[in-house]
Amino acid sequence: MKNLLHELWFGNVRPFANPPADTKTTQKLALRLSQKREPLLAQLTEQQTKLLAEYECASEEITSLAEANAFSKGFRLGVELMIEVMKGYKTNI
Repeated sequence: MKNLLHELWFGNVRPFANPPADTKTTQKLALRLSQKREPLLAQLTEQQTKLLAEYECASEEITSLAEANAFSKGFRLGVELMIEVMKGYKTNI
C-alpha cells in the first residue's frame, strides 16, 4: 500500500470485507446453532417458518449495525489516541 489515505479514499481498504478467520469456537457455535435450528424448522408450519426467517433477517440487520457502530467507535478511538500521542510528541521536543 503506497498511502493508506489514498487507498482508503479509492475503496481499496475494506476491513469489513475480511471477516475474522473461523476459529474452533466459532465453528462449534455454528454447528450447535444449525443443530438446534433443524429440529425447530421441522416442527414449524410454513407461516411460522416464514416468520422465523423474517426474525433472523432482522436479527442479522441489528448485528450488522452493531458491528458497524463498534468499528466506527474503534476507529475514532484510534484517531483520538494518535492525536494524544502527537500532542505529547510536540510538547516534548
